[in-house]
Amino acid sequence: LGTLLAVNRNLIPIAGAVVALAAASGGVGAPLAAEPAAEIERITSQAQYQNGQWGIAVRDAVTGEQAYAQNPNRLLVPGSLTKLFSASAALQARGQNSRFRTPVHRVGARNGNRVRALSLVASGDFSFGLRDRNNGTLAFSLEDHNNANALGNVTKVTGQPLRALRQLARDVRRSGIREVGNVVVDDRLFTTFRGWPDGVISPIWVNENLIDITVRPTRAGQAARFSYRPRTPAYRVTSQVKTGRETDLQVTSPRKGVVRISGTIAAGDGPTVRTWQVEDPAMFARSAFIQELERAGVKVDGPSAGANPSGQLPNSRRYPTSTRVAQWVSSAPFSQYVNVVLKLSYIRGADLFACLVGVAGGTRRCETGLARVTQRVIRLGVPGDRFFNFDGAGSLESNNVTPNALNALVGAAQSQPWGGAFASALPILGVQGGGSLEFLGTDSPARGKFTAKTGTRILGPPGAPGGLLAARGVSGYLEAASGRQYLVTIITNGVPFQSVRETSTVSSDQIDVVDVLYRSL
Repeated sequence: LGTLLAVNRNLIPIAGAVVALAAASGGVGAPLAAEPAAEIERITSQAQYQNGQWGIAVRDAVTGEQAYAQNPNRLLVPGSLTKLFSASAALQARGQNSRFRTPVHRVGARNGNRVRALSLVASGDFSFGLRDRNNGTLAFSLEDHNNANALGNVTKVTGQPLRALRQLARDVRRSGIREVGNVVVDDRLFTTFRGWPDGVISPIWVNENLIDITVRPTRAGQAARFSYRPRTPAYRVTSQVKTGRETDLQVTSPRKGVVRISGTIAAGDGPTVRTWQVEDPAMFARSAFIQELERAGVKVDGPSAGANPSGQLPNSRRYPTSTRVAQWVSSAPFSQYVNVVLKLSYIRGADLFACLVGVAGGTRRCETGLARVTQRVIRLGVPGDRFFNFDGAGSLESNNVTPNALNALVGAAQSQPWGGAFASALPILGVQGGGSLEFLGTDSPARGKFTAKTGTRILGPPGAPGGLLAARGVSGYLEAASGRQYLVTIITNGVPFQSVRETSTVSSDQIDVVDVLYRSL
């Protein structure tokens, strides 16, 4: 679900402040009383859940005392709650204040204003100028282009896809270089990975490796208008979309370098966005960089389209400072990247975090990076036999975790130097800009008092009369009406439905459980 940036730094105190707040509000809380516990059990035992599973764990954030539990040690599918693991490990590995640095180096000796080649050295910066704002934050939008195909209701895209490459090209010219034999992208930070279900994870990102296509209706029966970004020599977009009665759009690639959008868009509708994920990020970035170099007045002999000539890279990935001719430094610290991933539930961003954790640990293999995520979380005190992650984002049903393990993770984060950044990146119940919880609990007494990551997995088996809500969950921090702080994880698995709208009742029931906890603890 798309989200906007919202940070309430006073909502979740870090460890020392939690103790002070608990003392000020009358000491440590007691377990949930019988009547509210029965109210929760009435919610979780409704007919629609007769074949499903619930897991609930509620702990005092100060003492760790269990205030309420329902199957707290049952292994359940977490969905996007998995991102809590990759985000926390990445904050440990990189540090909340680190910044991405993406340099351009000359390859070979300089001959006057000419160099044999330029190397754009990828850093794993998924924004790479797209989301960067002048105030040191990264921009968010509920209409995020990463959600365009899944949700179908994205109507606009924001940001400047080529901002970083444009600045780098201008800086290359300012360095005195006017002619370049060729351009190569050095994407050896880690091995580009295609083993997780949500697309290519690469060290180089331009427009988050998406082509955004915006379609606008005209008159019924007529060809629709369309535009796309970024425009580079790597891809050409064509349209076969007609204006019709309903919006039904498909994006395909009939041949290399060509993307086609087809189908219909409803007459009277506003603009609608669909995306295409590029198959070769290094080729895509190289083509865009050559385009920007030539616009800046730097002539490039090599072809602007075609494969990345990685054979022209130097043997060593360590470049001397003397060969650097330009560098892009992210305007935002790494904590802002965590904001994007957790508030937007950005899938490929979370997968990237696993790869970057690997890089910090000296490996170029994303699979090994995922293992390092697990090891870092275990070192925080989370039992290793209570969570099993098979990707960085939670897109596989093989991922499993217990509610108690998630509480152990979010509880341990409170005492870490990066704990405040971690907590402030979580969605906020019922608060505008609060992320995937923004539209839930707007009338709840716990509005603004519950910050938690959400996770959802919805499956539509072929030929089935309905679908399966494989997972819906929330995990995070609750400031109860008493002022006491609690760690709360609620997960529901295995709920059949006839229409997707029915899945919203599960979310509402989970927030009803939060309301009971808020009032009663």
